[in-house]
Amino acid sequence: MIVCFTGGCKHAMAFLMWVHRRSEDPSCTSIECYWMKSKLSRVGSTLKYITAKELSKGSPSLPSTTEVFEKFVEEGKRRLTKCELMKYQKDYVLDRLLSLSMDNLVLKYKEKCCDKFLDSVIFSDADINNVEEETREQHKSKLWYELRYGRVTASRAYEFSRCKTSVAL
Repeated sequence: MIVCFTGGCKHAMAFLMWVHRRSEDPSCTSIECYWMKSKLSRVGSTLKYITAKELSKGSPSLPSTTEVFEKFVEEGKRRLTKCELMKYQKDYVLDRLLSLSMDNLVLKYKEKCCDKFLDSVIFSDADINNVEEETREQHKSKLWYELRYGRVTASRAYEFSRCKTSVAL
């Protein structure tokens, strides 16, 4: 489409070019239907179950080796992250100081009664001194945040002392 204007308005030419460009766009009705329900939404009503292969449009591209998994485990060890997967590795050793965290103590002692739990948890003087040394720069220490999780600290003691929530035993 070639239009030649002699002394015409440049806005008319710009409008014609815009209309031409818009005519090359695909029609809004020619795209894949997006209002239909997904395959996954039919599970439980018209389908009993669906496999991952049926859910995807193509075939999954899985690595033929365990390289990705090994890199993940290596990175987890390097970062010393608290990941459930790391606990199941052959060479997993729970750091002595991390074993003092509330999560690990609850898993270790599995007491249902608070008094029995507190009686069974014993910290040595060496553990207390090591924790104090490792957590001196509190805001920079991941261990400090891990160890205070789930504990009533001095900054929250007033709030807990004024709690009006009743506890059913």
